[in-house]
Amino acid sequence: PHSCMSTTYIPSYGFLCRHGRYAILLVNYRGSSGFGQESLESLAGNAGSLDVHDVVAATRAITESGIIDADRVGICGGSHGGFLAGHCIGQHPDIFKVAATRNPVMNIASMVTATDIPDWCYIEALGVG
Repeated sequence: PHSCMSTTYIPSYGFLCRHGRYAILLVNYRGSSGFGQESLESLAGNAGSLDVHDVVAATRAITESGIIDADRVGICGGSHGGFLAGHCIGQHPDIFKVAATRNPVMNIASMVTATDIPDWCYIEALGVG
């Protein structure tokens, strides 16, 4: 989660919107960088709840606006975004109809011995302090 979505034009997303008739919603959920240290640290120990809440709230807002078809909502992501996609479709199958994950973080406990970021695993699983 230690990044954020840019407000710059992304050609591949533009292609999907124009030719694939997709709408793309990019959510900077709690824990994303760019919102200060407090926001960044708020996700530690709360991964799978605060971030899911933010994505679900944004998705509900856009579907309730009528801009998109609520029966055709999918979610995708990689790394923490893959973790988030898995949690979203698992916790909210009424909203998300399909999910695609790329190198998802699905089992933080098993990552501790198989990753170059074991400290991240401890903080995400147990919180800060």
